[in-house]
Amino acid sequence: MPTTERFALSDGAKLALSRAGDPGSAVTVVLAHSYAQDQRVWHKIVDTLPDAADWPVQVVAYDHRGHGQSSAADEKTATVERLGTISPR
Repeated sequence: MPTTERFALSDGAKLALSRAGDPGSAVTVVLAHSYAQDQRVWHKIVDTLPDAADWPVQVVAYDHRGHGQSSAADEKTATVERLGTISPR
């Protein structure tokens, strides 16, 4: 069963995410949704992948800025560079 969290970024935005599997594993699978979607498109994968993998994995699915339950994006934060920057505060 995945856990639901909010992850604070360095600019104050918060991303909503679901996490399942072993948080201490060497492998983390990050699932990114497409435009106008949210992390719910991955619900079956998040639930089943940790048990289906041959080794321990952690699975993370998140809502991009301005999608789902994550913070809204504006013209300063709606950039490809910010999409790739997930450093915490």
